[in-house]
Order: sequence, then C-alpha cells, then structure tokens
Amino acid sequence: MASAAGLELAGSTIAGWFETWSVVPAWEKFEVLLKALAAEKDADWRTLHHAALTADRRRKQEERRRKKPGEHPTPVSAEPLAPHRAPDRHSPVLDPTLAAMSWVVAVPPGQAPAGPLPVVRQLPMDVAHFTGRDAELTALDARLIHDDGRRPTAMAIAVITGTAGVGKTALAVRWAHRVRDRFPEGQLFVNPRGYDSGPPMAPEQALEEFLRALDVPAERIPAGLGARAALYRSLLDGRRVVIVLDNANAAEQVRPLLPGSATCRVVVTSRSRLSGLIAHDGASRVTVDLLPPAEAIALLGDVIADHRVAAEPESTVQLASRCAYLPLALRLAAERAAAHPHLTLAELAGELTVVHDRLDLLATAEEDEATALRAVFSWSYQALAPPAARVFRLLGLHAGPDISTWATAALTNTTPTAARRRLETLAGTHLIEETGKDRYRLHDLLRVYAAERATAEDSDADRAAAVRRVLIWYLQTGDGADRILNPHRRRVPGWTVGSADGSWTVGSADGLDPPALGCAPLEFTTYGQALDWCEAERANLVAAIRHAAQLGEHGVASKLPLALRSFFNLRKYWADLISTHHIGLTAALHLHDREAQAWSRGGLGMAYLDLRQYDEALDHCQRALHICQDIGDSWGEAVALLGLAKAYVHLGRYNEALDHSQQALRICQDISDPWSHTFALLAIGIIHRKLTHFNDALDYFQRTLTVVRSVHYPAGKAMTLHNLGDT
Repeated sequence: MASAAGLELAGSTIAGWFETWSVVPAWEKFEVLLKALAAEKDADWRTLHHAALTADRRRKQEERRRKKPGEHPTPVSAEPLAPHRAPDRHSPVLDPTLAAMSWVVAVPPGQAPAGPLPVVRQLPMDVAHFTGRDAELTALDARLIHDDGRRPTAMAIAVITGTAGVGKTALAVRWAHRVRDRFPEGQLFVNPRGYDSGPPMAPEQALEEFLRALDVPAERIPAGLGARAALYRSLLDGRRVVIVLDNANAAEQVRPLLPGSATCRVVVTSRSRLSGLIAHDGASRVTVDLLPPAEAIALLGDVIADHRVAAEPESTVQLASRCAYLPLALRLAAERAAAHPHLTLAELAGELTVVHDRLDLLATAEEDEATALRAVFSWSYQALAPPAARVFRLLGLHAGPDISTWATAALTNTTPTAARRRLETLAGTHLIEETGKDRYRLHDLLRVYAAERATAEDSDADRAAAVRRVLIWYLQTGDGADRILNPHRRRVPGWTVGSADGSWTVGSADGLDPPALGCAPLEFTTYGQALDWCEAERANLVAAIRHAAQLGEHGVASKLPLALRSFFNLRKYWADLISTHHIGLTAALHLHDREAQAWSRGGLGMAYLDLRQYDEALDHCQRALHICQDIGDSWGEAVALLGLAKAYVHLGRYNEALDHSQQALRICQDISDPWSHTFALLAIGIIHRKLTHFNDALDYFQRTLTVVRSVHYPAGKAMTLHNLGDT
C-alpha cells in the first residue's frame, strides 16, 4: 500500500478509475496517481475528474430512480482490472512489455463497454462531379429505406456489382451521404481490399477496426472471428447505423461483418455477383452498368466545361465512346482535357483514338472495356513529364494500401519536397488519389498498370533497388519510433540504426545499406509523433513485412516485426503481432540468425499469453529460453524465464512460476539491468501474493521501488505502487 500526503492509494481503486470510472475518488487521491506517473501536465485532469464525478452522480441518481422496492443493488467486484486507455491518446502509458509481464487481471474479452457508444462517421468524402445514376440511387432507396412507418423486421443488405472502374464505390458513398440523417448513430466504412494486388483484409481485421472505432478497449477485443462478430452484433443491436463494405471479393469476407439488428443497413460493393449473400442472407443486388451516352457526356461537360463540350459535340461523343462510358476512364480523360485548354477536344480525341486502336489490335471482342481503360491510362501516362512518370511507375511496386510523401521519397530516391511535387502532379491528373495530408492511393487498376509500366521501362536492378529502399526506410523509421515508445527495451539484436554525426548506419552483418541521400528515416521527438506514425502506417508496415519475405529480403523481414513489437503490444494488435512475428521467425531461420529467432519466439509467447493460449505461449517461451541459453544471451534468457513464469501463474502452477522467476532474478542481478531487474522482482512479489505470503510480497515490492527509483522509470514505479496497494 502506497501513501502520499497521508492518503492511501489502493491498486483496485486505481483500476476502477481507469476501467469504468465506477468508483470516482476525491481529487487528492487521484492526484497521487498522477504524481506517481509523472503525468500531472499531460492533460486537463481536473476537468476530466469533474466530468467523471458529474457522470457518476447522474448514474447513481438514475439507478435510485429505477430501483424497485425490495430490490438489492448488485455488488461491485473489487477485483483489479486492466487499465483502460488513457483519455488523452498521447498521455504516458505503462510500458507495454511491463504490462505484458505484470499479471494484472484483465477484463474478459468480448464484454461490451459500459456507457453510450460513440457516433462513428467513417464515410469517405462525397464524390465530386457525380453524374447520373438516378435509377441506381432509387433502387437503393427502395431496398434499404422504408417510409411506410412500419418498424423493419429484418436487416437490409444491398450488393452493388459491376465491372472495374464503373463507379460502384462512388455510388455507394453518394447514397450513404444522402441518407446519413436517417442513421444518426453512425456510419461505418471499410475497404476489405478484395481486389487489390496484395492479400485481402481478413474479416477478423475488419471487425477489429470496427470494434476499436466503437470504443471497445483493445484488451476487451476477443481473439477469434466468431467472438469478435458476436461482440460487434451486440454493440450494434438496436442502433441505426449504415455499414459500407467497399470492394469485397466473396460472401465469406462479408458475412461476419453483417450486424444482426433490423435497424442497420449494409451496402456492399464488389466485382463479384456475391450470389451467396443473395441466396442465403437475403441481400438485394443493384447492378451498375456503363453510363448511358448522355450521362457520360454530362460528366465530361461537368469536368471539362460545358461551353467546350457544347462547341465540339461530335468530338465529345467520340471521346466518351473511346472511354467505353466507364466513369474512371471518363474522369481521367476529362481531367486531361481540362488541363489543356489550348487543345481542342478533336485533337485530344484523336490522340486517344490512336492509342486505343493500337491496343485494340491485341484485344479480343470481350475485352472492350479493359482496352478502353488501358488506352486512357496509357494516354494519361504518356502525357506525364519523365520525373512524374517514373514516380507513377514505381508506386506500382509499393505493397501497402496507400503511401506517404516520405515513403515515396525513399521509393524513388529523391527528396520529400520533390516527391511531394510529383505526387501533386499525379493527383492533379487523377492517376492517384490524395486521401489525406501527404498521403496518396492508387486505384487497384491503376496500380496494376503502373507495375506493368515499371516492368516494361525499368531494369530489374532499378526496380529491386526501389523496393529495397522503401523497405529499409520502413525498418529504420519503425525502429526510431520504437525507441520513443519503449526507450527501456533492449534494441533489435545484431544491428544498429541511428544518426551519428549526421550519418546513418545499419549493422553490416544484416546486409542492409544506409539510406540514400534525401530520404533518411523520419526522426521523432515526442511520444505522440511516434504513435501517430505507427498508427498511420500500420497497414503499410504489415504489408512491407510480407513483401520483404516474398522478395527474400530476410534481413528486413526478420527485424521489422521486432521493431514494431512495442507498438503492437501497446495497442493490442495481437493478430498483426502474431502474423508478422511468424514471418520474422521464418526469415530468421533462413538467415540462421538464432538471436532473432529467440526474439521472435519471445514476442509470440507474450502475445499468446495475453490471448490466454497457454500451450502456444509455453512452447514459444521454452524454445526462446533454449536458444538464449545456447548462444549465451543472458538478457533474453531472463525474459523467457519470466514469460514462462507468467504462463505458470495463469495455470495455477505457482511453485514452478516462483522457481523460474527466481532464476530470472539471479540473471538480472548479474547483468545489472534495472529494466529486467524490475520485472523479476515484481514477478516474485506477485507470485508470493498469489500464495498469500503477503509479507514476502511486500518485501519484494519494496525492493522493486528501490530499483525503479534509481532510474527515471515512472511506469515501473506506478506498477510497483499498484501492486503494493493490492497487497
């Protein structure tokens, strides 16, 4: 039990504050915790505390109002809970590895959060120059909106199908924006990447994204697909929410994302007909065809300018025909025309006709639409200046769903300023889409075309060098973020990344080259910067690891997962941690890098522990222990022993847990590492408390305080005070 200013601070009380605010303490007691965390200035805590007190009073008044005569209140469990996410996402949090080894009892996954859910607004920006589709919008209204006053008895699903580039996403987004007032409790949107060049998004990952958006704490998101889907359905039950699933490839990818409530509406877009959803889930199909000629011409006029279209009606008709009335092709052609007001539409249509006829010689009758798209792509691409054309080609080699200006600089071996200028040129011609500040995305068809051009115009060596540069950039920047997120953790084995006298070095044993001039890794100065970068690049980082493994870049594939381990741990992205660490383990086996193998297995062991999969956890920790003992890695040996001890605690095998923890403590004392020393002392103290040896537990926690006070380690101090309070 810790005290400050004569106030006792119990660990279970702390847990209650952070988990549900069901027990709101006096300000003086809350301030004790803030000082222990060294977090007094990290947020407007007094305002948050006042708001919590107000909410608590209202909740209790409501409970008293609803309480029936003779009814007894339900007792509140005093069992300590895992800390909830901090109100400020950039506030200091407990070291993720410390939390993984702390044995704090967590809330069972799958339990819905208390209190009102947030109103989520995930729809992308409405489409500019949206033209026509009145019949399709009316069909969606008829299938999904009921104005007869009857309460819906079943959830309604609409599947928008059609060929690539026909405007399915634009239609879905336009309809969802039109009816958003009917769904005031939220709009969810996800792109499952069903037809991207990389692997599609698993339903488990899409559900995790939705659950996090609905404010489910990471530690409450269950591991399995079925459990996640059940929690998702529970949260949406009775809520008026529209869900847009854009670019799905199969009914199996969609079905787990369907809510069960009749108050929800679902819109799915796909190139597939998704007959399984129609037959088994009661979905309705809305087929999107090519634009009628009049609407295609109207779209051209909207983008180019009505007066130019009116002045050259025959050329406009020819331009629309050569675009096969596909919205994607029409927009690209219109942007090209708008960017060249000095050229007549007849001249532009003539250029496109030459390209189309050349490609048409290689096409069959069934490939008219694909030929039209390729003709427009080629026409737009050939009009680019060589530097912008090279950037476009190399973007086709990038594995992630989007790309930042800085990653583009690394990919193309140029400065961020030059990369930004060329990206803006490509966005201006609609060859890429700007999705946020300094972030861009290619339509999947354009990505394929860009990669084709890179294969045709760039040498094998140049393409390999470009991909290698961006992979190393992700590795080096990821390691820099990890140093901010978890400064006490020992670094990735066998290599160094960091600036020294303005130069960057990577351990030569890994065969990784220093970054090219002008595309050095990002440097972070604050915790928030590092966390924001990891969140923004998460999908790209996972894709980079997979891509590195596919290309045989085993140095990156084995090291990048380890550099991201603290981030994945902190945010509880267990699926990402496990999948990337398995890839890293395979790469480390290719390299015969036993140290990296041990680190990968250790990370897997900790992830499986938090997922309560104890057999897998014991297996990986045991294998990591054997490797570390063989190669003489004392620090890794101690960490593996502590992982095994935690597993044994959860299994109720306290004597084995105590033996492993004591072995770890002896190693930590020998290597004089306060960070691991803290874990070992905490572990032994917690096991003694489990065995009801309270005096021994207090002794070990007091010894832990002595260690953490010798270094600047507020998180370790806070966890120690927490355990003292519990004991």
